[in-house]
Amino acid sequence: MAKNSIRDYSNTAGSNTDVQNVNIDEGCAPSGINNAIREIMADLADVNDGTIALETPVADSFSTDTISEKTAATGVTIDGVLLKDNDVSADEVSTDTISEKTSDTGVTIDGVLLKDNEMNGSYLTDGTVATAKIADDAVTAAKLADTAVTSGSYGSASLIPNITVDAQGRITAVSTNTVSESSGSSLTEDGYINFRDGLQVRWGTISNFSETKAVTYSSAFSNATFVVMLTHEENGANMFPSVSSKTASGFTYNSNVNDDSGAGADFAYIAIGY
Repeated sequence: MAKNSIRDYSNTAGSNTDVQNVNIDEGCAPSGINNAIREIMADLADVNDGTIALETPVADSFSTDTISEKTAATGVTIDGVLLKDNDVSADEVSTDTISEKTSDTGVTIDGVLLKDNEMNGSYLTDGTVATAKIADDAVTAAKLADTAVTSGSYGSASLIPNITVDAQGRITAVSTNTVSESSGSSLTEDGYINFRDGLQVRWGTISNFSETKAVTYSSAFSNATFVVMLTHEENGANMFPSVSSKTASGFTYNSNVNDDSGAGADFAYIAIGY
């Protein structure tokens, strides 16, 4: 076969008997050697300027500023990584070393600039970097978009943080609410207190009653009375009071006098309900 370019050269020396139709076989004319050398030099020049491409070149190391695609719109594939139309497409990016030819210029591969341990983001198509390609814990706080929340600590012994979280788990708003153990109270002799968990307490006095009296709370329970406890403050030694007819608004006090003195007595009560 005629050896019309370096791609036609044979690995078997004895098979190379011509160069560009110049005979270099055994017994060739002396002028053929001179002409053959000139043709080899022309073949090498064709490779150097890209007129003729090498089929499967192999090198221990490779340095360049730019690698361009041979055929338009096909891109360049390096060890399984396709670089095409300003995009990187591959299952994985793996190589030993591609070094820049000129210091501090980086390496451009089909329009993608690799320089100073970075890939120029302006060449990356939006949405082309998959989550799997980002190392765990590699995204720093500087790369996160700011939210409307001011950095700092929120909450205290008297303030409860009120936090809003978006679908990505980011805190987008924080405010504080004052801690209150009760939802209402009247701290008087006949008073009440309503705790936030629903428990409510009422208290008061019953003055100089010797028989039966309907007692009304200063503030009715929201639902019902659980229990009423009585204790005498003055007199009442012969009285054994009891409670009946408990409702959300009060109860009936029964003195249960044990003698005929008819003397009245002062009693205090505490009622628990909800």
